[in-house]
Amino acid sequence: MPGLMASKGITCEGLPSGRTPLIRHGVLTGCLASWYESQRLLRDPRRAEKLGGADDAARAAALVPRNGFRFGSGGGRQFDQRPGTAATNVVVESADGVSRDELLRRVGNGLYVGRIWYTYPINGLRAGDFTCTVVADSYIIRDGRIAEPIKPNTIRINDNIATVLNNVVGVTKDVKGTIVWSSSRLGNHDLFTMDTDGSHVKAITHGDAVDWFPRFSPDGSKILFCRSKKGWVSERAPFLQLHALSWLPDLPRAIVFIALIDGFEYMMHRVYHRFDWLWCGNVLHHIPDTQAALKEFARVVKPGGRIVIMESQTLPAMFLPGHPSLERRIQEAESERSREEAGARTFQERRQRTLEALREANLADVAQETHLLQCRAPLTAAARAYIETVVFGRNWGERLRPLLSSEDWARRAALCDPQSAEYVLARPDYYCLYPITVFTARNRA
Repeated sequence: MPGLMASKGITCEGLPSGRTPLIRHGVLTGCLASWYESQRLLRDPRRAEKLGGADDAARAAALVPRNGFRFGSGGGRQFDQRPGTAATNVVVESADGVSRDELLRRVGNGLYVGRIWYTYPINGLRAGDFTCTVVADSYIIRDGRIAEPIKPNTIRINDNIATVLNNVVGVTKDVKGTIVWSSSRLGNHDLFTMDTDGSHVKAITHGDAVDWFPRFSPDGSKILFCRSKKGWVSERAPFLQLHALSWLPDLPRAIVFIALIDGFEYMMHRVYHRFDWLWCGNVLHHIPDTQAALKEFARVVKPGGRIVIMESQTLPAMFLPGHPSLERRIQEAESERSREEAGARTFQERRQRTLEALREANLADVAQETHLLQCRAPLTAAARAYIETVVFGRNWGERLRPLLSSEDWARRAALCDPQSAEYVLARPDYYCLYPITVFTARNRA
């Protein structure tokens, strides 16, 4: 099938590959087959009972051996494997194709399954029963619209292929495959796209950062990816930047803030498309000119669109229960240290002025909610790692030593050093409080 990713001109049995119609107008018209399986079935004394068809010629036409491949466990072809029957590209077409939005409307409430794995038949092939696990790029469909994403590996599907095929509510139209991946061919890891036949390779990001883990949004209009300025790291690294890149080939590139994005001037000047919403997480207080930032936010959000800004610690957090005076002095030192980057106002002062700044930017429906996160011993691995690495190690680390008295520094070391006998995270009654404030506004029409 020309133009599709897995198309091959010849099988691993040395025979021509080609298109095999499987179901046409609700009738099974063909099967995928290797040369061995086709010959075995066509010589089976019970072939008429098993295969149907008017005669041997009709049955042979439905069992053309176009799919004999020597696939290994990793998916690639291996010469030492026995040929088996395997699909290359499976295409579902309809003369009555509908738009994606219409298909979602017909579904109403359900699952948008983007990827599955651990997929295999159960109860034998003849029964048609199968099982699989839903993984990445999958979402809840609620009231005919894509809603929240589904956490990978939390839903297992057990069904029958006949049930699936007999309950198709529609097929989308105008499908064009595009592959997105990351590569270091230009130096750093950047994102590339190409058509499924390998043509039209194009770099869509390029710079000093490492861009990787790309994923298409459900409607195919945007690519979500991670960015790091610290080289190749785990996708769970806490300092990762998460970006969305619009994928509209007929329009200039557009990038919108999603979370933990710095380099404001570098990023925002590329944004030419307008979005329904914008999320900015723990970033606004790092931008010196708040009004300039909000003006840019409004520029890239559609009229009536929503701007959501999350800021942590508009109120002081509590990581040293039972030591309020010491923690207050540590936080004051941290605030003073932040003036090196923040300038006239500390980061906390900037965070607390977010509501005022949104009103000054002439945005509508300005609102704010504060949520208090609570953690108690025993801490999860993620919570413990965050407090040890980010709070105790970085924010309250060596950079604060000149701003604290020798007594306070010694006490801070005794409570925050994992090797100390007084280490607070080792206490069975440890707990901490961490405030998160979410500010929302709408762009005026």
